[in-house]
Amino acid sequence: MSLDDAFLADILEHPEDDTPRLVYADWLDDHGQAERAEFIRVQCRLEGMPEDDPRRPVLEDRAAELERIWGSMWAQPFREHAERWSFRRGFVEEIWLRAARSLAGAGRLFRQSPVRTAHLSRCTRDLKGLLTSPFLQRLATLDLGFNRLMDHDIRQLTSIAGLQNLVALDLGHNLLGDRGVEDLATSPCLTNLAVLELGFNPMITDRGARALAASRQLGRLNSLGLGFCAVHLDGAQAIVTSRGLAGLRALGLGRCLLGNEGLAALLALPHLGRFRSLVLDRNGIDTAGAQALAECTSLGDLTRLSLHDNKIGDVGAQALASAPRLSHLSELDLHGNDVGPVGAQALAASPYLARLTCLFLSECPLGEASVSALAESPHLTRLSELYMNGSGLGPGGARVLARAPLLSGLRFLQLADNGIGDQGARALAASPHLGRLTGLRLDRNAIGDAGAAALANAPASRLGWLCLEDNAIGDEGALALAASPRLERLTRLSLRYNQIGERGREALRRRFGQRVEL
Repeated sequence: MSLDDAFLADILEHPEDDTPRLVYADWLDDHGQAERAEFIRVQCRLEGMPEDDPRRPVLEDRAAELERIWGSMWAQPFREHAERWSFRRGFVEEIWLRAARSLAGAGRLFRQSPVRTAHLSRCTRDLKGLLTSPFLQRLATLDLGFNRLMDHDIRQLTSIAGLQNLVALDLGHNLLGDRGVEDLATSPCLTNLAVLELGFNPMITDRGARALAASRQLGRLNSLGLGFCAVHLDGAQAIVTSRGLAGLRALGLGRCLLGNEGLAALLALPHLGRFRSLVLDRNGIDTAGAQALAECTSLGDLTRLSLHDNKIGDVGAQALASAPRLSHLSELDLHGNDVGPVGAQALAASPYLARLTCLFLSECPLGEASVSALAESPHLTRLSELYMNGSGLGPGGARVLARAPLLSGLRFLQLADNGIGDQGARALAASPHLGRLTGLRLDRNAIGDAGAAALANAPASRLGWLCLEDNAIGDEGALALAASPRLERLTRLSLRYNQIGERGREALRRRFGQRVEL
């Protein structure tokens, strides 16, 4: 074994420890690989650094520059087998694979890097061979979503001793039923799970929820997703009151048909006080339900509340905004509700929402007046993510947003389907306050070549993802994006459904390669 292999073996043996990585970085420095050594050190420093640390932007820029220049070479073993990959702490730790490819190349990949997370697609036919792979023992997170897995597949899964190290398992968007859930609940091979996602399996009913609640094997579970299954109030109550799942802190109950009455029954349970995250999307909750949430005495530790696609209006938003017990919220999702300018103004004026870092207001009838209230809020200064797709902002709303200094901390901004046009795009591009953005979504906004050119030449762009789909961009806008000196960090440029001809397409492919979607 070479010295290089010995360092790598130590890293593989201790994947959560930075020390072997930093020792390896010192060795790389001494052997003419300064860039690789620096990348490892920079990403290790970033790992535990708070999002608002003033040193973070410089380090992120340097890591992105090193990855742009050298990342393809450092990830060379993955290029043949993986569809995508992601670096963490200097090494590829997350991969996206088709199962057939993973079976052929898993051994080599897992010997090259401390892979901890794997997203597997099209694995139904290869499931048995895949699950007997010894390399699965190294995984902490396994994503098997969107694979059309059925109960008999879960029986195979739950019998694999090599999965005992799994901390997170995603089985969402499959064809699982109650029998599969019962096998999960009684498996001795999944006792270390902290996160289990079962959402969007419409054949899971209250019977499956009760099986989970009665489990003696899932005592370490911290987060459970049951949204958009056929679980209703009975199953939800069983989960919340379960002694075996006393460690649960996050629960997804989207489309459980709770309504205001079912929500009130849940809120009456004292056990609800231990939860930090509640997802109650599409449950028919209206103003009365929002008021019940605001008045609930046991939600004082809640940090995430998702009420996506309910029936909450301005009065309900006002109730939530005036609730002292919700003062620990860092994420509030009101997407698809009937919250208008009055509700937005209440949210903006609330001192109890000063900890919010993520706010979802997409598909709410906000208009330009709401943007002004949010932009002038003295409380929403911690926001790092703001979602306002389809909210009727227009170019005026984009201009107001671009002038708002409190948005200088934003990292993700979504303004799709708002009709901001070239005027709004130019305002955003020229904003001195949006320089920290790493993700910007502006699809369906009637943006043409002038707006695209403005975005291409934005003075302080740190964008990793720019979505301009379904606009009016032609070859001139495409050429401006392709020639931009400001978009060096882009890993994904979405330009589908525009009016770009072959000349513009060729320029974009030369500049961005597979990073551009046309």
